[in-house]
Amino acid sequence: MQRSAKFIRTSAKHYFIVVGILFLTGRVAYAGVFPNSDNIYGVSAPDPFYVQDGDRYMWLYGTESSGIVVNGGLIEKPTGLARSPIRLLNQATAVVNDGVLRDVVQRSASHVFHLEDHSHLTVNGGVFLDTSTSGELLYASNNSHATINGGSFTATRSAVLRTWFNGSITVNGGNFTADDDGALEHRGGGNVRINGGVFRSSRYALLVAQVGGILEIHGGEFDSPLGLQQRTGVIEWYARQAWVDGRQLEPGDILDGDGSLRLTFPDGNTQTIPFLRTGGVMRFIAVPEPSAAMLSSLLIFGIASRRRSC
Repeated sequence: MQRSAKFIRTSAKHYFIVVGILFLTGRVAYAGVFPNSDNIYGVSAPDPFYVQDGDRYMWLYGTESSGIVVNGGLIEKPTGLARSPIRLLNQATAVVNDGVLRDVVQRSASHVFHLEDHSHLTVNGGVFLDTSTSGELLYASNNSHATINGGSFTATRSAVLRTWFNGSITVNGGNFTADDDGALEHRGGGNVRINGGVFRSSRYALLVAQVGGILEIHGGEFDSPLGLQQRTGVIEWYARQAWVDGRQLEPGDILDGDGSLRLTFPDGNTQTIPFLRTGGVMRFIAVPEPSAAMLSSLLIFGIASRRRSC
């Protein structure tokens, strides 16, 4: 039996699974067993990568060179199961292009996406909901990396995005809403880069704490009463201009411990975010506004490229 999953397609009512030479037939409506790693949780543990007959949830565990693509559908873990619907281990890769994933477990330490061990996840859209009692929606640890290009992410009781043990995240877009915690918590010593997206929380939008790491912010929208909290690590704001409490900043370290930070990002978007700092380094890195000559060159290049493609 071929042991590495290559392609999965899901729809709202059916799952079509192609796994090497493994073919599953019979009465099973939602089925598949992919024993990529047999003993992650001990000898008595179930195969770590399977879809349970009659239930609408999926554990996507992969190892080594396994590659998984999910194109839509509903993946919903039943209440009471303390495991993550999608979990990647040991250099596994997965791409989620759409669909609905819900973690409705009422137990702790569960996530919609759980990444470890140099695994890679790319999310290109979809709707993702986590109502677990104490498990972040997306948890990246142990040198894993997640790239988020869009989608709607909501956590009702915990953080939406969290890093740990050198996990890293790149956010290019999406909506991230935390009802009772941070929209993004960078705790793990890796690198997080925000190029865009909307971060909302009833508490703080951004948190850098514990091991810390580097948080680069090149754009985005931030809506929360507490804004940013920094206890350690390095935060770098890439913007055309920046002010703290109305005082325009020069490029370099921001020494204020608290205040209201206003920035004009490279795309022209202006954001104001309150902050509180008790440690770490925060700095403003100036990004020059494109000159008229540069904009003209880009326009000419774009027109020429369109003509060549016609």
